[in-house]
Amino acid sequence: MTRARGIVLGRKRFGESSDVVRFLSDELGLLRFAALGRRRLRSRMRAALEPLSYSEVVLYEKKGEVWLAREATLLRDFHEITRDLAVFGLVGKLFRLLEDALPPFGPVEGLVPLLLDFLSVAGVGGNPLAPYCLALIRTTELLGVGPNLSRCSCGKGKPMGFSLESGVVCEDCEKGIKFVELSPEAISTLARLEGAGWPMVRDIVVGEDITALLEAYAKKHLSGA
Repeated sequence: MTRARGIVLGRKRFGESSDVVRFLSDELGLLRFAALGRRRLRSRMRAALEPLSYSEVVLYEKKGEVWLAREATLLRDFHEITRDLAVFGLVGKLFRLLEDALPPFGPVEGLVPLLLDFLSVAGVGGNPLAPYCLALIRTTELLGVGPNLSRCSCGKGKPMGFSLESGVVCEDCEKGIKFVELSPEAISTLARLEGAGWPMVRDIVVGEDITALLEAYAKKHLSGA
């Protein structure tokens, strides 16, 4: 028997009364388990295993790559996010990115707390792009592939553009590499995101252009992380 705390990423019906749950945990990393009887009306696991729940589960024997679970306790829920389609879509994109990038059964220390911070602010204040971008940045940093955001990797020149290889680049380093030229406002926004904390990130105005660049960077680097 193993106890694990984590975030429910999603679930799929399994038989008449059960679900297969995708779960990102502190202790075991990314995993799947069959929640036996979860769909029954009196099941104590119903609320605990809804998507966007932070819960503790009790896992029993494992069949192949799927654990079996008969107990789950809800610790905190973020179900209100589902009411805002824009925010819910961003959360879904981040979860899919992580599921594609993370090896099964391999925990990443600090990842679940990072996601809890993101979920806590994502649906507040009507500015979902800034928390989403910060989550992309912090996730890549946690996995050792974070982008340069306030200065070029050479440490000398003034940032002028953004490369999917390393992040911001200066005029000298732009030669011979593919990059997107950035406005002074965009360069300033990236630098602010680099130093931002979760409570204040909602004060940063982030456009779709910056979001697209950070998303493309994360997809490129996390796929091989």
